Amino acid sequence: MEAVSDRGRDNAFNLLRLAAAFWVFLSHEHLMTGAAWAPNGELGVFVFFSISGFLIARSWDRRSSVLQYLQNRCLRILPALWVAVLATTFVIGPLATHLAPGRYFAEPETWRYLLNAVFDLQLQLPGVFTGQSYAPVNMPLWTLMHEALFYVGLATLGLLLGPHLRWLLLAAWLLLLGMQAVHTGSEVAADLAGYFLGGALIWQFRNSLPFNPGLMALALAALAAQWLLGLSGMLWTLCLPYAAIWLGLRRTPALLNHIKKNDYSYGFYIWGMLCQHCVVRFAGIASFWPHLALAFVATSLCAVASWFLIERPMLNLKSSASFRPDEPQDFGLLRPAVRDSGAVIP
Repeated sequence: MEAVSDRGRDNAFNLLRLAAAFWVFLSHEHLMTGAAWAPNGELGVFVFFSISGFLIARSWDRRSSVLQYLQNRCLRILPALWVAVLATTFVIGPLATHLAPGRYFAEPETWRYLLNAVFDLQLQLPGVFTGQSYAPVNMPLWTLMHEALFYVGLATLGLLLGPHLRWLLLAAWLLLLGMQAVHTGSEVAADLAGYFLGGALIWQFRNSLPFNPGLMALALAALAAQWLLGLSGMLWTLCLPYAAIWLGLRRTPALLNHIKKNDYSYGFYIWGMLCQHCVVRFAGIASFWPHLALAFVATSLCAVASWFLIERPMLNLKSSASFRPDEPQDFGLLRPAVRDSGAVIP
């Protein structure tokens, strides 16, 4: 088995996150159109949290200060969220509601929706989408509170434990695995923590963890067994982070090199359900394939606009000297101790 060559930024994390965002988007189509089939959107969310754990643990290790770490995390997640929340409240809401403008803005529910900007989930706007088959305005925002808590939690534990952080993360992850082995229905927050911790541990133990096709095949077999046979969710928490990071360390196909330099996944995620609602509300389309096509185009346009007009300019403000928003993140600290005859270590 040959050592992996270090190819710097040649990785597929942006592509994998975009695929996860699309999977979540696709899982909501049945809510809008009444389609009989729907994929399990949790898969996309779990992939997001697995990759997030890996990248955020790396960000913590490479920080120059705690303030820089927190600033970078805020710049990544907040500005695009604020724009989406404001646009929903003051543009989409007044156009989509069946209430008169004066009454819409007089309702306390309108102003409560702004709490989404600080991760306090609000799902309703007065008279907005209430006549449709699914009324919650933007359900995917529910995950952002957990994401933010994990950012802060990792920093807090890192400050308290220093170089011993990895061992507490490992103990917490093993505890969650044990809970899932005993209880089939665990709390959502615990599930997300399991995937985030799994990704973080892959970064923490990157120089001793083997990455090879054999282990990837075993991970995929375990995931398939859980999916088909309904086995313990522990298998997912154990194997999905490994599979997600393994795939993320592949080369991005040449035809999709543009995605290596531009991360549209976050914009696609936070605008997807809004665009799906708007296609029903303003175009009157609720048949699966036409709705899917039009909502996909609308969401893609919003995601591209979010990246180039909001996210990328904000990332230019990051204080990490090594960060360049026109290139995918560098994983050069991942050493060739991670082995695989066909892997790419970015």
